[in-house]
Amino acid sequence: MPYTRVQQASDGGNTATLTVTLGAGPTQGNLLVAWANSDSTVTIGGTGWSAGPSIIDGNGAYTWYKLAGPAEPGSVTFTPGGGADYIGAGLIEYSGAFASAAASLDQSTSVAHTAAATFTTGTASVTPTTWNDLVIAVACLHQYATATADPTAPAWTGGLANLQSQASTGFTGHSTYTFYADLTDTGQGAATVSANCTWATTQTDNAQLLVLAFQSPGKDITLGAAASTTAAAARALGAGLLEAGAFAARTAKLTRRGRLLADAVVRDLLAPPSGPAIW
Repeated sequence: MPYTRVQQASDGGNTATLTVTLGAGPTQGNLLVAWANSDSTVTIGGTGWSAGPSIIDGNGAYTWYKLAGPAEPGSVTFTPGGGADYIGAGLIEYSGAFASAAASLDQSTSVAHTAAATFTTGTASVTPTTWNDLVIAVACLHQYATATADPTAPAWTGGLANLQSQASTGFTGHSTYTFYADLTDTGQGAATVSANCTWATTQTDNAQLLVLAFQSPGKDITLGAAASTTAAAARALGAGLLEAGAFAARTAKLTRRGRLLADAVVRDLLAPPSGPAIW
């Protein structure tokens, strides 16, 4: 069963702590993914978080993930190191996760673009090993010093769709901007997803791209790296197996009826019923 996005929230500011709050408390067992992009290092509040890919360069770009526990709070607090600083952060909930967060992470990677004005991140690729992977990409931009407007019009490769666009605050050369995108059902294992984000209006001098892929427990089949099975072929194979099973069942039923009839004839020949002969 593919992942389903349940709810999401993001926020930003120039602050010593930033709290991001979902509309409702997460459901126990659902996957939670958090990110932060700051002009400083960042720590995340709460327990049970595992660190995803991160890059600390001109800005600090981070991801975390966990499974929601019983009575999981709907708010998460992010803290820049060294006091108040520019920070943007987000929190997203997905259903369809594995029974453990560690088992659910399939692939992760990152790429950094630094020290030159750009309208694009680098490309970071993951190759899911199972069907129905959830792929997440976070483009953490560090605002260019001459910026007078936010980046706009995010466009993603790899089938990813933009979900969150979040500024920290201000245009002083120290603020950050983040685009978050996901692909909730890759559809086919061993099919590489190459993530790249481009935007318009404002260039940045640092652009960190963080990518994660999560397995679904409802996968159809686990594939090796060289597999070439398509979804259509897998469905056809499944249909063929079902038909073969039904044929075997019908054959077995007919064979059993034939044996019972033969046994009855033999019994009649060896011990004819009483009464007038009929032959």
